[in-house]
Amino acid sequence: MSGDNEGALDTQKNFLNTCPAVSQGKSFYHWYYGDSDGARETQKKFLQNLGNAADGIPVIGHAKGAVHYYMDDKEGGDNAMKSASRTVGVIGGGVIGGLVGGPVGAVAGGVAGGATLDGITTVADSKIHGEHRPAGLVGATEKIIYKDITSGEAFDVTAGIVFDGVMGYTAGDVANKLRAHRNNVKLYRTAPEAEVQQAIKTGKLSPKGPNGEVWVSESIEHSKGFSKNRPYKDPSVMKIEVPKAYEQQVKAGAIKQYGSSVEQAARAAQGKGPANLFNSERIAGNSQGHVNIGLKGFKNVQAWNDHIIKISNVPAEGGGSMGNAKGMPAGVFPHRQQQDEESHSEKSR
Repeated sequence: MSGDNEGALDTQKNFLNTCPAVSQGKSFYHWYYGDSDGARETQKKFLQNLGNAADGIPVIGHAKGAVHYYMDDKEGGDNAMKSASRTVGVIGGGVIGGLVGGPVGAVAGGVAGGATLDGITTVADSKIHGEHRPAGLVGATEKIIYKDITSGEAFDVTAGIVFDGVMGYTAGDVANKLRAHRNNVKLYRTAPEAEVQQAIKTGKLSPKGPNGEVWVSESIEHSKGFSKNRPYKDPSVMKIEVPKAYEQQVKAGAIKQYGSSVEQAARAAQGKGPANLFNSERIAGNSQGHVNIGLKGFKNVQAWNDHIIKISNVPAEGGGSMGNAKGMPAGVFPHRQQQDEESHSEKSR
């Protein structure tokens, strides 16, 4: 489309020589028809491209650069070190951008990180060699400004920016998931499918009974005793993510469920709202010390809802929603104490 036939031809040649499956087919074609030199040259270019890819992998590229230096290949060492370090810049930019600005920030951070390393490399190389040596996006930008860029080079620059953005997005996503894993905690609640879907849609739990009550658990299988002989139609398990510090605060302020009716009555006499409850009923083989938390009263449930980060389905074993697994025997979905909040209230008396 740009009229750069020579550039298009070079792109096709590079594809034939470096694309893994295609290059091996091309090499075999040369060999089959007696062109051993052509086959060898194709393999050489393929391996060179593979080496260039390895250069861009942090640690591996740095180690490869050290080997080049050891073998007195300064140019190869410099190229590997620069490429690996640039990738570190892209990843670092993606992590910082992702933590600050989410997915968009991660993409922008990845591109900015790569451009920053290109700028540093340009300054360092130019100073060392005593002449202007633009690297990466710096060189491409200069060519665009002076209208000295071919269509092939323009494609490479665009692809490079896209790749930096994708790598930045990936790095930012991983960083955010690690932060969430460290700062947040997941609890579970079993309920009819309709209730689970409503909770996922609204991001809130619905209080039960005239006084408002919701139970959640730190483990799906933690309180299997509540589910025995209590089959429910279309059971489903929701996963509720809240800040770890808030969950610890709720647990610290909760009172033990058994015998709690006396303390709850005293609180009511003083004009105070009900206290949250906790219990630590276990099943055989589960000794992790997980507890169930009973949110008592509309005010406490609302406070919990205000701190919910996300509600999602817990897939059934083998994939899919647990709510789709109809006809399962009682006990298969162990965390069902939430289905019958009254059973908890009875134990409190």
